[in-house]
Amino acid sequence: MPKKFKLPNNYLAFTLKYVLFVIVVVLLALGIFWQKVNGADRFQGDGFSIKVPSSWVTRETQNPQILITMITQDEAQSQNVGTYIAVNFEKVKGKNLNQELEDIKTSIKTGLPQAKIENEKDSFVGGQLAKFMEVKLSGDQNFASLFMVEARGDSFYIVTSYTSGDKWDQYRNLFYQTSESFKLE
Repeated sequence: MPKKFKLPNNYLAFTLKYVLFVIVVVLLALGIFWQKVNGADRFQGDGFSIKVPSSWVTRETQNPQILITMITQDEAQSQNVGTYIAVNFEKVKGKNLNQELEDIKTSIKTGLPQAKIENEKDSFVGGQLAKFMEVKLSGDQNFASLFMVEARGDSFYIVTSYTSGDKWDQYRNLFYQTSESFKLE
């Protein structure tokens, strides 16, 4: 009878640890790859992230309150920007979300008396209360915009989207989807 070959216990333990190590490394690598693939369309800001629409690009700004501006690739190449989405940051001591929204509406009505504020609604975005509204103008400044305000302590993030009135129907849903992708990190 041939002698049965028996592996030493330490060899089995080493092999098991090695196989487990390889599985963990592969899972981590796949997780990082998956995150990069799925996160490639998100802008990671200081304390927030937001989805960048497909075929749109981000643009740096010199204004410290504007955290990011997104524009279409066509507009980036032509340097003629008429449609954009911007994320602003503002510290507002002593105000809640409703008070800040009322101040924004007062500023709009004071600066642009012909403005019509429409479709106001409350929603939750990224687990935070958000306020949406559309602002429509007529005449030479014929454009529509959507504001979203989200509170964080004594700070507010405002996602503002602009386009001309004739492109509003084309971009309206995209503006809402982008605003709704906003997340506090």
